[in-house]
Amino acid sequence: MEQPPESAIGAFSDGLAQSQWWSADDIAAVQTRLLERLARHAREHVPFYQTRLDPLFTRRGHFNIGGWDEVEPLTRKDVQENFDALKSRQLPPEAGKPGLVSTSGSTGTPVKVLKCQIQARVAITASVRFMDWHGFDYRAPFAAIRPFAPGKADYPDGFTHESRWGANWRNIPGHGPWVDLTISTPPQWQLEWLRRKGPCYLNTFPVNLLALAEAVGQDPSLTPELHGVVTLGELVTPHHRALARDILRTRIFDQYTTIECGVLAGECPASGQMHLHAESMRLDVLDKEFEPCGEGREGFACVTPLYSYAMPLIKYVMSDLVTLLEPCSCGRGLPHFTIAGGRMRSRFRFADGTVMAPDFKMSKNAGLVGATRWQWAQVAPDGIELRFVSSRSVSEADYEAMRDVVLKTLNRPVTVYFRQLDSMPLAASGKHFDYVCELPEAS
Repeated sequence: MEQPPESAIGAFSDGLAQSQWWSADDIAAVQTRLLERLARHAREHVPFYQTRLDPLFTRRGHFNIGGWDEVEPLTRKDVQENFDALKSRQLPPEAGKPGLVSTSGSTGTPVKVLKCQIQARVAITASVRFMDWHGFDYRAPFAAIRPFAPGKADYPDGFTHESRWGANWRNIPGHGPWVDLTISTPPQWQLEWLRRKGPCYLNTFPVNLLALAEAVGQDPSLTPELHGVVTLGELVTPHHRALARDILRTRIFDQYTTIECGVLAGECPASGQMHLHAESMRLDVLDKEFEPCGEGREGFACVTPLYSYAMPLIKYVMSDLVTLLEPCSCGRGLPHFTIAGGRMRSRFRFADGTVMAPDFKMSKNAGLVGATRWQWAQVAPDGIELRFVSSRSVSEADYEAMRDVVLKTLNRPVTVYFRQLDSMPLAASGKHFDYVCELPEAS
């Protein structure tokens, strides 16, 4: 997607630096104005929304935010089956050119979404605000190890961008380079590449961080010099943070991002939980019946990117489990929430119609089978398989102990299978998913 002009990005960034300190009510008021504009645009120019947003408007056409809870949520299946109807027939001038993006399909069939240029602007500025929170030094290199097209960022050289990373518009003297390396590179080679970059920031998935920590644990001479690791795309656990601290001698800075919605939130330097970038995103938390969850109650993230003019995603329901928290002690008025163990966790669907996002407490229970890496997969309507890597032999008593955890957690009869592996394969996207449902998608 074509990038917006730097002058526009800089102005937007300056605005975000101020608005984060506004009161929650003032931020909500700005969010409502943006939501009204998106809703009016969608109602007029997007066939899918011609009547779907009626609860937001009075008979005389006045916007009524009080009808928000009556608006039907948008599901992944809705987006997959209504791509043409969700496309805007006309864009406001400031939206810029649209571009097509697609999810990896790691949790099912890929989702294709049109995103406009202004969404790239808000994503860049949200990321920079997050980096500013944590005092990033933009003079250091920024090294991204992620999936890239074959031949683009291959070892040993990788790929160096012409533009700089982060706050490129600030014209910082000695601004560091932005470099890429494909995630399929063996961990030892990744570490050698990072060491050649000198002190730098690493951007990668948590599962790749595990692989790097394992390699350094086996050979400490491979340790790179990292200012920090910017993680994305997967749940960051206390185990990831401990490995970063104790083995890689650095720390994690976590962002909450998705392909279809963009940069949603960033880790607060005070609380360690997430702050929503509320000037560009609305977050609702819904239960399995799509009813709102109050503060302190876990539910599914339901996101509305407020600048998604090319293909409005209004109340888009994701599989991530989140909990709204009380206002943060840092003083920012941005919504404060935590991502539960359910992030990137597929929902299991059982024969009796029950749907749930399981949590087998593997931070505590992985030791029952000595698992250093693991994945739970639903392989049949009442069948679940644990795939795991372990350096020790596992006894039948060990398996029975793990089977007991599963049965007590699910409170239903299921068959539990076990498969010990030499290594844990990744999804095509380069990510790892702790819980996957491999049943055919529901019709």
